[in-house]
Amino acid sequence: MLTPASIAAGLKIEERGVGKNGKEKIKVRPTVTFHTFRHTCASLLFDDGRNIKQVQEWLGHADPGFTLRTYVHLLDAGVGGGLEFPRS
Repeated sequence: MLTPASIAAGLKIEERGVGKNGKEKIKVRPTVTFHTFRHTCASLLFDDGRNIKQVQEWLGHADPGFTLRTYVHLLDAGVGGGLEFPRS
């Protein structure tokens, strides 16, 4: 079984707790999910200089406002150069 190796590699984490019956309960959940890859894709698109509308279309979001709210921290962190407007 690959679970111990996945935990050691940081791909899964163990959550330990106590069940209703008083016995120890161990839940293993992934740390890398489908949305991790979507977020990575958005980061790479912004890093490549794509604007919010292009990223919104690429990810399939109906509203560019949703994309902006979801990924604004990438812009604040300097990924993709942030929101810069041309000076006239």
